[in-house]
Amino acid sequence: EEYKKSSQHPKLPIGRYLQVLSLCKSPKCIKQLESLCKEIRETYGEDQFFVATSDLLVKIYAEYNLQKAIQLLEEMQKRGHTLKRRSFGPIIVACCRAKDSTKAFKLYFEAKAKDIEFTEVEFSELVHLCTHLNLGTNMSILLKDISSTLSVL
Repeated sequence: EEYKKSSQHPKLPIGRYLQVLSLCKSPKCIKQLESLCKEIRETYGEDQFFVATSDLLVKIYAEYNLQKAIQLLEEMQKRGHTLKRRSFGPIIVACCRAKDSTKAFKLYFEAKAKDIEFTEVEFSELVHLCTHLNLGTNMSILLKDISSTLSVL
């Protein structure tokens, strides 16, 4: 059931909004997602909205609107947001699935330069992309990175 803003509803903690946002699992939810984002902005202000939701929105947009996810990542960088694996990972995975090796590896190397370490999820998608597109040089780099990451774990 869609939450409707009214004077009967108290101000929700931002964590509750994030729980609802995380339920957006289909393209059909995008309209409701945008509406909920607007409500969070109005309730908490742009800065708090951005800090609280940006990583989650990257994950959601990466599945349905890759360009919007990339734009959000760029905005995060401009605002000085602390970027993490969850900032880059969903976009890299989406780029891999779209067979866009240029964007996938640009983001991978950018994240690597920021000392962000990835998990088997991102590595698996990147290896699959390299195998599918016969990207030997990138595969060699990935295998070294995987080896050093796994030896740390």
